[in-house]
Amino acid sequence: MFGGGTDVVIPWRNIVKIGADVVLVRIDDAKAYRQENEEAAQEV
Repeated sequence: MFGGGTDVVIPWRNIVKIGADVVLVRIDDAKAYRQENEEAAQEV
């Protein structure tokens, strides 16, 4: 719908607040989580 690119998985624990038109997240942990998943996918 919005074009190509990579998806970013944000764990529920990283969501700080959900508003009417915005979602506030902690991104540092989400990046680490994403890197772990990419490394695990490469091992398979």
